Amino acid sequence: GEGGGEESARRRGGGEVGIKGGQHDLSPAPSPQSTIPIVFLSPQNLEGRMTWHGGRELGDTYKGYQRKYCQTCDFRPPLRSHHCKTCDRCVATFDHHCFFINTCIGERNHFRFWVYCMLQAAACWVCVSVVNSGHIAGKHLPKHSTYLESNGMVIVSSMYIWPLALFSTVMFVIHTVLALGNVTTFEVGGGGDIDYLKGTKECDLPFSRGIDGNIKLFCCHKDLLWSRFTGSPKDEGSWTPTVWKAPSRIIRDSEDWWEHPWENKYWSCC
Repeated sequence: GEGGGEESARRRGGGEVGIKGGQHDLSPAPSPQSTIPIVFLSPQNLEGRMTWHGGRELGDTYKGYQRKYCQTCDFRPPLRSHHCKTCDRCVATFDHHCFFINTCIGERNHFRFWVYCMLQAAACWVCVSVVNSGHIAGKHLPKHSTYLESNGMVIVSSMYIWPLALFSTVMFVIHTVLALGNVTTFEVGGGGDIDYLKGTKECDLPFSRGIDGNIKLFCCHKDLLWSRFTGSPKDEGSWTPTVWKAPSRIIRDSEDWWEHPWENKYWSCC
């Protein structure tokens, strides 16, 4: 799809700022069980930024559109953000709440979560290889020993490690596909029920900027880790969330398959 863009904030400092119950809190949001910080939003982050969005070729879908006011966080969140019921705060470019690492995955830590999934998958498959190396069969079985006696530990270990390896691999593949399309788990799961995706279909990907642009956004522009590598401002209160524009034009028959990899003139993945 095309037409979704963003007015990206270039002041990249820390990333964990939040508000709860109307009380401003510019200190890092606590996440004691996770090394991937949560990224919360607050009115200070949104100062001077519009949350009104207009649409052209989607008719009057977004005419006079304004996001629902969040009573808990006491502000009107920008596009693609969502209030996490578990954390009880709004999260920028919300993807999902991960119960395995006890934190939200959003704008400034999605890339590190992808790296986490990749390393988990690699580690699990190494474990699979180690477990399989202990398998004994055929003429190599010890005398007076049955197959189950010789391979009992291998069988039990395989029943444990194979599901973990498959699950971590699926997670890695899913988030790779999401990154290439500049879309989130929340948006894929919610679809047309999400307020800012009305009038779009599954493969429209209204916020996509082409494969290379999506990778650049995912790896370099949004994530807090890249900001630290590039020496961006260290003041955690200086970060502002990306403000995305509502979808205005959807192209489903483009000849440029690189810019529209999921749906174009030649094929459609939906």
